[in-house]
Amino acid sequence: MEKIYMEECKKQKQKLFDVSVVLSFVVAVMAVFSLATFGIVTNQGTDTVSYAAPVSSDTFTLKMGKKVFAYNDATAMTKAYLMETYFYDTANNPENVVYCIERNKNVEDNKSYKQIVATREGTKDLFGQDNDEGIKYLLGIGSNKASLQAVTDYDDNVDVWVVQSAIWYYLNDKYSAVDAYKLKVGTGTNAYLDDKAVMDIDGTVYLSFTDPTATAPDAFQGYNGLTGPNGKIMALVNNAKAATSAGNRVIVTKADDNISRTDDKKYYQSSLITVSGDPTNSLLGYDVSLTGLDGAIIVGEDGESLNATDIAPGTKFYVRVPAEKVTESVQKVNVSVTGHFTGASGTYYYVEDNADLQRMASVGPGDVAGGIEVEFIGTPDTGMNTAQTIYFIGLIILLCGVGIVYANAKPVKSRQQ
Repeated sequence: MEKIYMEECKKQKQKLFDVSVVLSFVVAVMAVFSLATFGIVTNQGTDTVSYAAPVSSDTFTLKMGKKVFAYNDATAMTKAYLMETYFYDTANNPENVVYCIERNKNVEDNKSYKQIVATREGTKDLFGQDNDEGIKYLLGIGSNKASLQAVTDYDDNVDVWVVQSAIWYYLNDKYSAVDAYKLKVGTGTNAYLDDKAVMDIDGTVYLSFTDPTATAPDAFQGYNGLTGPNGKIMALVNNAKAATSAGNRVIVTKADDNISRTDDKKYYQSSLITVSGDPTNSLLGYDVSLTGLDGAIIVGEDGESLNATDIAPGTKFYVRVPAEKVTESVQKVNVSVTGHFTGASGTYYYVEDNADLQRMASVGPGDVAGGIEVEFIGTPDTGMNTAQTIYFIGLIILLCGVGIVYANAKPVKSRQQ
């Protein structure tokens, strides 16, 4: 009987040993999984920041748009001025307007133009200067849709008419000895043509978009205050004369110097950063490049990741750095901003193979650099993050498993001796 009892106890102990070994194995697997999870979380990558620069076309096909007939009187038409709008590739689209810089030369439709020079600092433009800031100013107004539509309270054709008139008037006034820039004065049967006389009118100018001598001309439209000493044309001319070489600026500011920790404790975050242009209407967008700390990214005001190229004007952002990259010593992230402007870096000139035709000009997307520094400094974290907690629990479980295996293996070994 005693022998049977001893055999039964031995079997039960053997079963308990087998179960404990299995449990120990399971615990060990869980511990290894915990440690692996810690490694994955710790080494998880972050988003990268890319950079791209705009590209400007160096050729275009000229498209002639609407003719604008301007008169000093709605009936007598003693003085008249004819202008035609010009576009590249797409006619009658104010976003694709190109301007003539030689009033005293002819223009032909569908002619192929190529870029001959893009002015930059230290190079001479067509006027023999490093940069004619006045022409750059006028072209900048005319080549930006928002600025162009703010010229008058009327339609796009009138806005283009005012800017083109200001360009011709400015060039004729500043470079009076150059025949190509002279304003037209009619003679003989065309004696009524007189550009300057119409531009100088201090009062109402009458415009028509069809030839008033045609069988069915459109009605004359009176635009008060477009010209004359206090008018729109003269206002642009005077602003061009006063333009300096300061050019466009990209302005980068941060709300303050405070650094915060995101709710999930994964990142340190700067205060809100704002990018603006001067003048505002000339800023098309901007790119951001970050250097100084690995893994730095930008996010929008909603906390979502933000594409670092072609960011829309008015968009604000935060700079984030992975928490494990931040130490208790001051570290800096350089926030480099490239602003894309309508004419920031110079004027683009275009010419047709026939030298007797007018040269054209526009301002393409130019770049201006700016930036700011953000200082990051970490604070001691006395608590454990999620990965550390998993690692700690896994380590405890592993030690417990080893202890269980050891505790069950020792009696067996003793009995076998």
